[in-house]
Amino acid sequence: MNRKQRRAAGKGQGIPVQRPSGGPIGGPALEREQLRLAIAHHQAGRRNEAEALYRDILRGNPRSAIALNHLGLILRDRGNLDEAVRLIREAVAADPRDADAHNNLGTLYKTLRDLPEAEACFRRAIKLNPRFLEANFNLGTILQDQDRQEEAIAAYRAALKLQPNHVEALSNIGVGLRSLLRFEEAKEHFFRALRINPAYAPAYSNLGVVYRRQRRYDAALAAYRMAMAIDPTLINAYYNYGTCSLQTGRLDLGWPLYEHGFALNRRRPNRQLASPPRWKGKDISGKRLLVWREQGIGDELMFSTCLPDLIPRAGKVIVECDARLVPLFARSLPEAEVRPADSLATTIPDADAHVPMGGLPEYLRPTLDSFPGRQGDGRPGYLRADPNRIAYWKQRVDALGDGLKIGICWRSGLLNRVRSYSYMDLDMLKPFLSVPGAIFVNLQYDDCAEEIDAAERRHGFRLHRMDGLDRRFLRAHAEPVVETLTALGRLGRKSGGGFYDYTEDGDKRLWPGLADLYPSSADQPSAEDVGKRLLYIQAVESAHCLSEGVIDDQATADLGSVLGIGYPAWTGGALSVIATVGADDFLADCARFARVYGSRFEIGAAIVNRGMGIAAE
Repeated sequence: MNRKQRRAAGKGQGIPVQRPSGGPIGGPALEREQLRLAIAHHQAGRRNEAEALYRDILRGNPRSAIALNHLGLILRDRGNLDEAVRLIREAVAADPRDADAHNNLGTLYKTLRDLPEAEACFRRAIKLNPRFLEANFNLGTILQDQDRQEEAIAAYRAALKLQPNHVEALSNIGVGLRSLLRFEEAKEHFFRALRINPAYAPAYSNLGVVYRRQRRYDAALAAYRMAMAIDPTLINAYYNYGTCSLQTGRLDLGWPLYEHGFALNRRRPNRQLASPPRWKGKDISGKRLLVWREQGIGDELMFSTCLPDLIPRAGKVIVECDARLVPLFARSLPEAEVRPADSLATTIPDADAHVPMGGLPEYLRPTLDSFPGRQGDGRPGYLRADPNRIAYWKQRVDALGDGLKIGICWRSGLLNRVRSYSYMDLDMLKPFLSVPGAIFVNLQYDDCAEEIDAAERRHGFRLHRMDGLDRRFLRAHAEPVVETLTALGRLGRKSGGGFYDYTEDGDKRLWPGLADLYPSSADQPSAEDVGKRLLYIQAVESAHCLSEGVIDDQATADLGSVLGIGYPAWTGGALSVIATVGADDFLADCARFARVYGSRFEIGAAIVNRGMGIAAE
């Protein structure tokens, strides 16, 4: 209770709680005595007795702000949130200067996820009482929920001025700083919180998240373990420990803890099926198993890779998926029954057991070696596009011209500040999208036209957009798809790795998993051809630049290629290499490469001869 409530309650817990029986009492005096008794009951946890007295007071004085406010709190605790809001709104109307009522109303709106109303309530409470610790802290939480980290940090700092040892405020400031990528400052705030209260488990869990972002995985796991040891009910620590274990290859530890994502709203929807029972990996032969969708389409596609391994184990597999995926899954998994998801159903009468799609890997991918392709089994992908659509879109994609077709999807459609750090943007992809001879096609599934237009203007690359595009087709048939790494969470150096793995000391090495995703073809080019392709593509571009007047002379081209783009110095430069090889051999090799790898290797004899003539002077 706050000071105003304690004043209304008199001496609080020490007072008798029976209604007074002697002496003349009535009007305001009776109301004050009833409030004192009601709040005493309320403080002692006797909500029924307190509620009866509050209602008795309101029958005599319907505008008793204190009774309205406290009765609203009782109904809030009982889960009757709409009635609680009505009562506390009436309390605010009866006494607009009651900061406590504004704060209580704000907490209700926060629970109802009406964040703008909650923020307004907390700000009014602070305006009425700038030293209101709880309102300053609550304002920080509501701002943090809206990803307004700088403002949230300012609100928490205001709370710290009122109570310097407020461990929750210190820890939440650390969370905000972590979201702003200010990792060292974030850790210092977590350490400060733990120096005040070494048993504050959330600070350990939050510290673990920072260590994980810094790729200090052992330290992160140790922090999560400490949080779990201090507070075995802190499910966020269990979930973090599980996902970090998955990230580091300890699938046996990670998959069971991944289940906690439902309670944290990280996995949705959290279906509470009364029947049938949840499948826990036991023998399902002869039984009907329902596999239901969770999270977004990308997650469904990722987890659905387990379905080809599941279907032979069950009598029948029923797949409930996003309606947009029903034709694709029905065509690709003819042995399964595929239907649109009904997340509101509480019973599934035609199934003997059920499992969320994200729960399948615990039983079907317990180790890295259990993933398709890890043992060199050469299993093909299972998704099958519509043949008619393949023919139609192949014709349209071919019309884009000669060259390697690369479909690209660079981020999730659901972004906030924290999630955005885990994805790429088009500015980061400029070197990739500027590769000569490649044709890039947008596979992003949300409205990103303005984003693409702006990036094309800034950087000069071209990202093709195709009206009516069935992105499921292009994801299956564009040649290499960057989306694969996006789906695997390998989003570049800042997220721990992309095409490369990065060590703590800054070294990098090619990610071994690439060989599993894209096994080597039996038809490999010779090492000599690989070397020539790497050298010749820049030589071709340099010769074109010279022919078109972009550069003035061979010396400039050679010097710029060596010093500017790292062209091998032993060649003399990108134009000198033509003279070294000889025009006839260079043209023959380029013609052969153009037939195999596309028009980017095409070059005419006149252009080569001009380069040779300058080189010979």
